[in-house]
Amino acid sequence: MRLTGLISGLLSQKQPKNSMKRALFKRSFYFSLLSILLVSTQVWARPSAVMVPLKNSKEVKASTEKTVNISLSKALSAKMSLANVAKVAKGLKAANCQGSQCKSTAMKVAQGAEARFVIIPSLVNEFDIFALKLFMIDSENPDVAPLEFSESCEFCSDEDLAKKFTGLLSSADIDTMLSRSGKPKGPTSFTLAVVTSPPNAEVFVNGVSKGRSPLSIKELKAESYQLEVKLKGYVSEKKTLTPPKPLPAAPISESFTLKPKAPTSFPIIIKTKPKGAQVVLDKVKIKVRTPFKAKVKPGSHEITFSLEGYEDFTQTFSTPAQEETISLNVTLKKLAPKVEAKPEPKPDLKPVPKIEPKPSVQPALSNTVPPRPPLLASNWSGAALATGAVMTGVGAWLLSVHGEIICNDGRTRKTCPEIYNTKIAAGTLLSMGTAAIGASIITLLIRSEWPQSSVKSSVKPQAQNFMPSITPTQGGANASFSFSF
Repeated sequence: MRLTGLISGLLSQKQPKNSMKRALFKRSFYFSLLSILLVSTQVWARPSAVMVPLKNSKEVKASTEKTVNISLSKALSAKMSLANVAKVAKGLKAANCQGSQCKSTAMKVAQGAEARFVIIPSLVNEFDIFALKLFMIDSENPDVAPLEFSESCEFCSDEDLAKKFTGLLSSADIDTMLSRSGKPKGPTSFTLAVVTSPPNAEVFVNGVSKGRSPLSIKELKAESYQLEVKLKGYVSEKKTLTPPKPLPAAPISESFTLKPKAPTSFPIIIKTKPKGAQVVLDKVKIKVRTPFKAKVKPGSHEITFSLEGYEDFTQTFSTPAQEETISLNVTLKKLAPKVEAKPEPKPDLKPVPKIEPKPSVQPALSNTVPPRPPLLASNWSGAALATGAVMTGVGAWLLSVHGEIICNDGRTRKTCPEIYNTKIAAGTLLSMGTAAIGASIITLLIRSEWPQSSVKSSVKPQAQNFMPSITPTQGGANASFSFSF
């Protein structure tokens, strides 16, 4: 409005007749300048956008894709500032997609191409029936649902398809999305503050040294970085830094706590009082004598000190967590003087009188043969022998007739269904008969050897020459007995 008013004022000014040519020249110059500013303002105010070109569409020629891409680019350029080919390639690389596949990663496409809007056309041909789709998203307003338009065209030429896509861009919903104000843009770079404990560590960003901590690194872009800090005597630390979106105005701080490296050896100083002691460290004899310096490996160690006239001294020690010098100061003790032990006097032992043995008589022992059991006294063994013989004979006969044909009408084994099956019964009778015969024989043998009547005999052994003796010793006495029968 201000520009229009300024132009109207310039045109309505009255000039003298002698300066008419100069005035017309000035007005023409001002009008051209204002027109250029007005057009430039409209161009600068247009939102940025990136169009994902058609590529490898289903059953669509490459020439058709090229025609549609050119027509869409021209139509979009009239409404928005379209990204160039380099930015489009950068966006597709960031999203790792092509064509209509970029719908799910449209936000990454917009971020990679540094654009606000993403337009993704798609074209599918099935039996010369083309399905057209147009997808559009506002990356600065992710809460707003993306727009998606579809159209179909049968037996359409390349020009017809280009017109169809251009017609989709005339939707009022697209104008509404373009008119929506975007979110205010934050800073495009950030500052990184690196702090380490302990300080003075060298800081590397993507493998390049930036100085020593504490350190402030400015003008870093919104992308991921590999951070590493190194300090002599400490284990290096690595981190991956991914700045938040949008970028904060305040510096991003990263802190590192370095751990000391485990030392491979520790210096040790060994001293004794008095000097000149022999040292055995971890069962290894040291050639030099105290005092001396050496190095030991990390861990627990055992050390022994020995010196003539002094007691041996052994102790264990462990290395510290950090590298430092270990100091051992040992005072040896003198040996106590030896005292010879005097022999103890032997006690006087008086002879002990011998005790005469007295004969002792053992009680009489009686040996009585037990009577024969009633079972052996009976005559059942004969009956068992007879029964066993009968059972054995029957079992043998049954075994002999096993398998014979019962049919007497001349039928053979194949046609006669009745055949003797006496094998099981024969085996049972043979076993029982054999057992009965064996038991009866054993009983007869035992009966023949058993005494007919109980015999009692009295045996009265008596001890003879019973001789006890007692012999005195230094610590007491020994007692012994001897006798014979």
